[in-house]
Amino acid sequence: MVSIIYNDIDPVSRNSYAYIEQEYKNQEMPFKVVKVQTELVNAALPGSVSEPAIFMSKHSSSKSIGSFTVHSEGNWSSKAELGGIPNVLSMASPIEMLNTLIQMSKINVNGVEVTYEATHHGPNTYKKSFFAEVGGNAEVVNSPGMAELLAKSIINSLDMGNGSNRIVIGIGGNHYASKFTKLALEKGYAFAHIMPRYYANETGMLNQAFEMSNPRPDVAVIEWKSLSAKEREPILKKLNEIGIDYERV
Repeated sequence: MVSIIYNDIDPVSRNSYAYIEQEYKNQEMPFKVVKVQTELVNAALPGSVSEPAIFMSKHSSSKSIGSFTVHSEGNWSSKAELGGIPNVLSMASPIEMLNTLIQMSKINVNGVEVTYEATHHGPNTYKKSFFAEVGGNAEVVNSPGMAELLAKSIINSLDMGNGSNRIVIGIGGNHYASKFTKLALEKGYAFAHIMPRYYANETGMLNQAFEMSNPRPDVAVIEWKSLSAKEREPILKKLNEIGIDYERV
């Protein structure tokens, strides 16, 4: 059974839960709802939390662009400024994350992007999990209507089953993984972890990217032109060591 994680600190989290509470006030919820007292990036999930755990959250963007986003958690570098553990990835939930992304893409809100983000921040967890977020300016992240759409995307995803054609990791590109998002929505690729180009030197973590996912990915998708030949060489060498094939996009 899915666990939906929220707190009262985050306006998107709080408003999304308010919608869920109202929607199911006279019936049993087909999922668990778990409230945490801390910031979501520092949450310690109790043992009773079932998988996957979906964190309902706001997304901070320097450009204040309206967005619905999903991403796995973890830190590609030796810094853990927003929770988690340095150089440690959490357990990804690629199928359920893809399903939520698909449901987000069905929402028709002008000017609002739908995208995967690269793996980033905490919390660290060995339970399957991901973040589902609303981003934008203060008006957007404080909007009960946007929070309701986020909650509906999550709830509508629960009955989808496994519609993925391939479980993969992404390497390269920017934080907002537009090319990987297109592959997901058009071809059913379910991304587990996404390593953006600015962490391309962290090849030692590629083992984790495959191990910390359920199901385990069987191929890497590389945004080829975002990386120089010098950057690609150690990545391809590491993938060969792991015994993982790759695709170019």
